[in-house]
Amino acid sequence: MPTTEAEEYLKRAEECLRLAGACIAEANRQILIFAAVHWRMLAEEAASRRPHRPKPDEANPAPSA
Repeated sequence: MPTTEAEEYLKRAEECLRLAGACIAEANRQILIFAAVHWRMLAEEAASRRPHRPKPDEANPAPSA
C-alpha cells in the first residue's frame, strides 16, 4: 500500500503500463504509455518536494560549551 504521494503516483504509472500491455489498439496503448510517463514525472516532483527530515543529532544539537 503506497504511503507517500510519490509512491501513489508510481503505482498509477505501473497500472497504466500494465493496461498498455493488454491493449490491442495501438492508439490506446500510446495514450496509456503517455499517462504512465506523466505519472512518473509527478512522482519525481513529489519526491523532490518531500521535506528534509533531520537526523536525531540535527534536531536537538548539543549546547555549546
